[in-house]
Amino acid sequence: MQSRQLNLLAAEFITFPAATIFLILRIISRRITRAKFWWDDFFAVLCYATAVGWAVVLPIWIHHGFGLHSDDVKGMSVIEANYLTKKYLFVIEHLYAFTLFFAKLSVLSFYWRMFRVANIQIIISVWLVCSIVWIIARTLLTTFHCYPVHAFWDPNVKNHTCLIKSSDFFFGTVLTHVIIDIGILILPVMQIQKLQLPLLQKVAIMLMFMFGTLVCVAGFFIVSIATRLDNKSLDMTWHLAPIITWASVEVNLVIISGKALYSPGHLCHTNSLR
Repeated sequence: MQSRQLNLLAAEFITFPAATIFLILRIISRRITRAKFWWDDFFAVLCYATAVGWAVVLPIWIHHGFGLHSDDVKGMSVIEANYLTKKYLFVIEHLYAFTLFFAKLSVLSFYWRMFRVANIQIIISVWLVCSIVWIIARTLLTTFHCYPVHAFWDPNVKNHTCLIKSSDFFFGTVLTHVIIDIGILILPVMQIQKLQLPLLQKVAIMLMFMFGTLVCVAGFFIVSIATRLDNKSLDMTWHLAPIITWASVEVNLVIISGKALYSPGHLCHTNSLR
C-alpha cells in the first residue's frame, strides 16, 4: 500500500519544533535585552498560534486517511474519503493563509521599527497594503470557493456552483504571496549595505535571508505541483499530499525566517539602524 503520510508527518514535525525553539529564543532575547513588546512581536505570536492550529489539524487529517489512496482508507468509501479530505482542506487553507499573513505583518512591522528612513517606509507601506489585499482576496476565494459554501466538500448539494478550480486557486494565490515575500525579503538589502553591522547582526540577517529563501522555494514547489493537480480526481487524499507537505514546510519556515532577526545582539542595536 502506497503512503505519503510519513512525508507529511516529517515535514511538519521537523520544522514545527524548530519554529517553536525560535519563538522561545525570541522571548528570551526580549527579556535579556529588556526590549518592549511591540507590533512585530504581537504578529509573530499570532503567526505561531495559527501554525499551532495547523500542527493540530494535520495529524487528525492524516489519521482519517490523508496521504493514502482514497480506496486504501479504512472504514470509508472513496466518496467519503474525498468528502472528509475536502472538509479538512477548507479549514487548513484558512490556517495557511493567516499564518503567512501574520508573518508578513511581523517582518514589515520590524522593518518599520528598524528603518526610520522615509523612502523605505513608503515601500514598507506598499507591501503592507499588498499583503492586506492578498489576505482579503485569499480569504474570500477560500471561503466562497463554491456556492453554497459547503458544496466545496459536498458535491451532492443541489444547484451548487464551483467556479474556481483548485489548481488555479493554488497557483494564483500562492504565486502572488511568493512574489510579495520576495519583495519583503529584498526590501532592506540596500539600506543594510550602507551600515557597519556587528557580527551577530550579520549572522541574524544571513539567517533571515536563508530561511526566507527557503520559504520562497517551498512556495514555488507548491505552485509547480498545483499546476498538475486534477481538480476532478476521486483520489484527492493522495494527490493533495505533496502540496500540503510543502505547505507545512512553508508555514513553519516563515516563522523561523522572522525570528532569525531576533538574536540578543541584533535587538541591542536596533536603534542604531535608524
